[in-house]
Amino acid sequence: MHDDLPVTLSGRLLREGGMAILCEIDGQQVWVPRSQLLVGTTMQRVGDQGEIVIPRWLAINLQLVV
Repeated sequence: MHDDLPVTLSGRLLREGGMAILCEIDGQQVWVPRSQLLVGTTMQRVGDQGEIVIPRWLAINLQLVV
C-alpha cells in the first residue's frame, strides 16, 4: 500500500494550537500536526470549512480512512 500518498478530507477547523490544529472531519475531532499539512489544505483559520491534505499513513493512524 502507498501510505505516503496524500489524502484529501473535508472538514472544519475548530481550534489552533502551537504545533497542531483541531479539525472536525466526518463528525470526529482530531488533532493534526501542522508539520503534516500538505499543499492543497484550504483551512487556514478557526471556523474555516474546507479541505485538509495529509499523508495517508497519518489519516490511517487518526482513523479517518481504512
